Amino acid sequence: MNSKQAVNPAKKRFTGDPGLALAVARKAAAEVPAYTRLLKETGRLESLLNGACGIEDLPVTDKDSYCLPNDAGSLVAASLRKDVNGFFFSSGSSGRPFCWPRLKSAPHSLSLSGWLQDTYRVGEKITLTVVALNMDGWIAGMNTALALNQFALEAPFPFMASFPGSDYEQALQTIAMADPSVEQVVVFIYPVAIPYFLKLAQDLGIALPLRKMRFATTGDPFSEPFREHLDELCGAAWPETALASFSYSSADTRVIGTESRVSRALSRLLHLDGGLRRAFGLGENLPNLYISVPKEELPLIEEVDGELVFTRWQPIPIVRYNLHDKGELWDWAETRRLVLGASLPASLNHLREEFARLETAPGDLVALFGRSKALYFYGLYLDERAFSELMRLPKLQAFAPGLFQVAPGGDQLHPRLIWDIELGQPGPDAAATDAAFYRALIDGLTAIYPHFGVNYKNFLQKWDADPAKRVFQLNFHAYPALSGKWPNSRKHRIIRAPGTAEDLP
Repeated sequence: MNSKQAVNPAKKRFTGDPGLALAVARKAAAEVPAYTRLLKETGRLESLLNGACGIEDLPVTDKDSYCLPNDAGSLVAASLRKDVNGFFFSSGSSGRPFCWPRLKSAPHSLSLSGWLQDTYRVGEKITLTVVALNMDGWIAGMNTALALNQFALEAPFPFMASFPGSDYEQALQTIAMADPSVEQVVVFIYPVAIPYFLKLAQDLGIALPLRKMRFATTGDPFSEPFREHLDELCGAAWPETALASFSYSSADTRVIGTESRVSRALSRLLHLDGGLRRAFGLGENLPNLYISVPKEELPLIEEVDGELVFTRWQPIPIVRYNLHDKGELWDWAETRRLVLGASLPASLNHLREEFARLETAPGDLVALFGRSKALYFYGLYLDERAFSELMRLPKLQAFAPGLFQVAPGGDQLHPRLIWDIELGQPGPDAAATDAAFYRALIDGLTAIYPHFGVNYKNFLQKWDADPAKRVFQLNFHAYPALSGKWPNSRKHRIIRAPGTAEDLP
């Protein structure tokens, strides 16, 4: 943290109820063989059952250390086996998918329908929703489609749902066909795919009803300037918005938090006012903000070493489970006090008023900064392991056995990854080297993250003809250009996040 930045007084170590979390842990110890074994191995079983330890004394778990090494049967709670009605794979965002069972009683359509009514006033407008998300077993796309289908069947007002998935041409044709019959179109889509979605409409000669259109995402991060850009394009003025995020969630944990009007107001305030950013101890890297779900649904969220961990009773119970998401927990009352006490220009009073009218806490805030030791890129968190695997591909190792650095680049409309790569033996033809390296990276990334391959095929490859927009910018360096900068480094991968020094060891 920059020394000039204040410590955020709203930060807290946990939100929820540690007592409820301990009850989850005890049930898991009684019903889940894999968790019982873990507690025995760490010497915590007896103290947990005897009430001699707190939740903070229990081991932190994650997918790699807990889920993947154990067989599926030993992970499932015995009392919930008969209540499972489906399975979803956690995304390939880690490159190591895992199958998670889903409960019949999970409140899917209820929470999404309520959010749509609060955010886009679907009960007041004849609305078409279009799910333009990948749905081949991916939980975000499938859950959204299932929930919207159920809502369309039960809604007491005109509400329609369409499920073209990642077939954007079909999605655009559906919107064009429905345009005369609807007052609003809400498209569920990855934020980074929106520019391509709009460009494809132009290429196909489809005149989109932009003033009717709104976009929604299921947790993929985006910046406030990008939201402002879409607000202007679609004519959305506060409290309306052209882009909102339904939830912060995962296949592992289900819903953790939801974006609301007041969290959107705070995001906009932090973007527009430097004084308020400093009051919250923030620099230029701003988090996505969500209101935490009730403790009865998610008993405990903790911040442990800068990462968020979760405890929840579900078919595969999770106790202090780490998604490796960088985040903070902000106390609602202290957050409200900071906003109401801040010296803000009059032009921002309408945003401050959102806090003045809410005295009762809607929930604490979850501030999500991204995945630790990973870069977010087109719906995926690419971690160091993935980059290491990529750069060890035989096609690449032959002439690039040394160090490399990867950093985010591009702009809001065309994010890119910028690679600085040390070549052991520069090829005689620079253009051929670039083309071969680029193709090998695309193929390798697709092999590790199949979801990337779907996105690349559907829309990313369309930018390849433009060197300024293609997904990878490749900068080659002759040995020892990078090795000289990091003489003591034996790593084969270096991830550089925004705002960090270029000579990170």
